[in-house]
Amino acid sequence: MSSGHDKEHSKHPSTKKYLIIAIILFVITAIEFLIILPESMQGSALAFGPLVLLSVAKFYIVIMFYMHLKFDNPLLTKIFYGGLALGTLVGIALIGLYAGLTGTPRDYAEARAVPYEGHYAEKTQDSSTYAESLIPTPAPAMDSSQTSGSTSGTGDAVEGEAVFTGSLGCVGCHTMEDLPGAVGIVGPNLTQIGTVAGTRSSLSAEDYIRESIDAPAAYVVEGYAPVMPELRSSMSDDEYEDLVAYLVSKK
Repeated sequence: MSSGHDKEHSKHPSTKKYLIIAIILFVITAIEFLIILPESMQGSALAFGPLVLLSVAKFYIVIMFYMHLKFDNPLLTKIFYGGLALGTLVGIALIGLYAGLTGTPRDYAEARAVPYEGHYAEKTQDSSTYAESLIPTPAPAMDSSQTSGSTSGTGDAVEGEAVFTGSLGCVGCHTMEDLPGAVGIVGPNLTQIGTVAGTRSSLSAEDYIRESIDAPAAYVVEGYAPVMPELRSSMSDDEYEDLVAYLVSKK
């Protein structure tokens, strides 16, 4: 029994061979790093194939040599080959599947998108000019007839939450951390819009919120596309006031 055991272990790699294998693994890892180092290669389809092949190669080397599968029963090696091939194919299929699931704008938002006519100055060597270009120009105060009522809100914040989560589709584009289902990322996070709104233009928080509903393109938050549609015409006066009251209450 003991002689058979010694004979089996005599087939295992020597220390020198283990060091060679370790160097090979290091080189493969370095190549993987060099492939994804350029920003243009990160997430590109061109880098996908080589990275998969190199990962499979490293996995094969570790299992076959460091876990001694190469020196065990040949049947186990064949089982490993089958599992490795199956796992590789399933992994490639899943990556291909999710890569093909690109997001598309909601039909409602896409149909009512307003072209963005403003722009920021391109960054140049003059950093001060560039910094000044990032300061938004306050939108002119709107006439009271355009804001559909007085700025002293008379709406019901509780009812306004129902408007926000209803058919307008607000939760599909905006995040509201205390509201289940409101996890959209197309538009700004509105969790504290009642506080933040007062800092983004010369208007009060409530007037800014009203303007954002009446004329979304009047002020576009930096970093977001101007895709919000005009929603005022889609609401009754009561729904409008309730929605404003709800958003103003989010401090």
